[in-house]
Amino acid sequence: MSTILFGLTIAGVIVGGLLSLAFLMATIRAIAGTAKETWNASEIPIAERRSAKEVYLRKVIREFDVMVNVFVLGGRQCETISTHSGIAANEGKTWGRVMRWWLDMIQPDHCKKAASGDLYWASAEAARMKNLLGIK
Repeated sequence: MSTILFGLTIAGVIVGGLLSLAFLMATIRAIAGTAKETWNASEIPIAERRSAKEVYLRKVIREFDVMVNVFVLGGRQCETISTHSGIAANEGKTWGRVMRWWLDMIQPDHCKKAASGDLYWASAEAARMKNLLGIK
């Protein structure tokens, strides 16, 4: 019983910390006067270029994110947790809406920006495989 209580305490501390982080980021943006951004499709190339310039450590973190998405959330192997959350939210799933809400507090339109990065990596990998197979 004490192990369960300890686990619940740890989970509560983590959730509380993550919510605090989200509220802190939203507060900083409000004080700085940076309003919530409105996403439009013209931003996709910008997000793709940003993904193309990722340093090695950021790539490792991204792949860890993809691995957790696959193992824990049953997501697809080329999508991050953020993209999966955005898709789930669009499908009306509660967990996706909650995750998108939380992620948007940290970075406005985070799920769509993440999906743009995932699109870049999927497109680059598809082009690489076509090259290997001699497909134009």
